[in-house]
Amino acid sequence: MTIIVNTDYESVLFHNRPSLKMRRELEFLGLWLSDSIQNVQEYESSYLQRIARYTGKHPQLVKHDKAINWWGELKNIENEQYLNSKETSLKISEQLGEYFGTVIKNSSELNSLSQERTYLFKSFSGVSGKGHKFVSQLKETDFPLIAEELHMREVDFSTYCSSENECYFYQNFISPQFGYKGSFFDLENSNDLMNLDFVKKRSDLPWVKYLANIERIISFIRERGTHGFSIDSYVYDNKIRSLCEINYRRTMGITALEIAKAISPLRFQLFLIIKNTVNYNELLSFCESIDSVLLSHHKNLFSYLLISADNKESLSEKVKSLELILSNSLAIDIE
Repeated sequence: MTIIVNTDYESVLFHNRPSLKMRRELEFLGLWLSDSIQNVQEYESSYLQRIARYTGKHPQLVKHDKAINWWGELKNIENEQYLNSKETSLKISEQLGEYFGTVIKNSSELNSLSQERTYLFKSFSGVSGKGHKFVSQLKETDFPLIAEELHMREVDFSTYCSSENECYFYQNFISPQFGYKGSFFDLENSNDLMNLDFVKKRSDLPWVKYLANIERIISFIRERGTHGFSIDSYVYDNKIRSLCEINYRRTMGITALEIAKAISPLRFQLFLIIKNTVNYNELLSFCESIDSVLLSHHKNLFSYLLISADNKESLSEKVKSLELILSNSLAIDIE
């Protein structure tokens, strides 16, 4: 089975604008999991051999057109637009009794917002973590959009529901600009939210209600679609926001989890996306010296790493040594 790593899923789904740049940057992820890729990027044999060393298989690169979508289905466009829309996520959250946002149809309606609060504005169709703006950045062409009060997040996390309705729970790391920086996995407890450390540390929070909300969200999606999807959530101000947004497609988090399971038997896995501030070969050597994997190849705009350990103390030490190599802090708090 040949796949096309259509990481430009939302670009095509909402705007019919395939992004060759996005495919070139993230296509490599599919090489770690799939036997055959319809590739647009070229890869050196040494890189493909390294993948084979860790996965036990050598991915095939093909140019023919018969390939299935990997990042999303793109079968029922109207339905998938509905499930992926942040407006739909807003409506579902309101059904759960969570009122965190409001639709702003035009600039004149901005006056209805409280002057004492800071708001974040989201496009209905933006890629997760992208397209978020503050009021000073808005243009007339941005409307309609969603206005949400900006919260100081303590922990970001996701629930991924597979097409077989198996749930996976993991912590995420988000940049100050709301971009995805990586995920942390406890493979022993990835199916058991209540045994994850960030949950046990905040046992005072209503996690049972959160899980009940997740079941309601899953039921809502399953009435309309069969594909895998993630539910993004976070802890803030001693509260849980059950539904920040739904991503009805394969996500970076679940892809990282699948790669971690495929190439490492260790319990704790940290997937990171970092800026290219050091020589590629130097970073490659460093990763191998701490029994971790540099997943990306030298043409990537960012470096993608999987750091593995059998205990959290060892993982933290590896992160510290990586920060020394990079000469900067990653601001990663592993709960």
